Amino acid sequence: MSYFNVGPSHLSSSYSNPKDELDLTPAIEANIEAINTQQAALLNACNNNNLVMAYHLKKEENNQPNHRGSVPGHRFIYRNREYAERNLWVDYFTENPQYNESMFRR
Repeated sequence: MSYFNVGPSHLSSSYSNPKDELDLTPAIEANIEAINTQQAALLNACNNNNLVMAYHLKKEENNQPNHRGSVPGHRFIYRNREYAERNLWVDYFTENPQYNESMFRR
């Protein structure tokens, strides 16, 4: 007698019938369908992420301020400096100043 049961002699007769074997096809198909669903969800999430990033990049491009002044992004305020300098001379340093010496010192 052999120590190892090798070959078809040790199998029971129930395994020899193909109808009695487990049919794993529905389980495999369910797993494949679940994987396909997960992949579709991931692709959809990536697509949405790309669309959101593109939207924000385009929005940022449109909101770029015009460069005016020495610092990009800072507002430029027109102050009419020449007019202000002329008024300073007229108000304080002419023969008939608008403000007297005590107002100048203050």
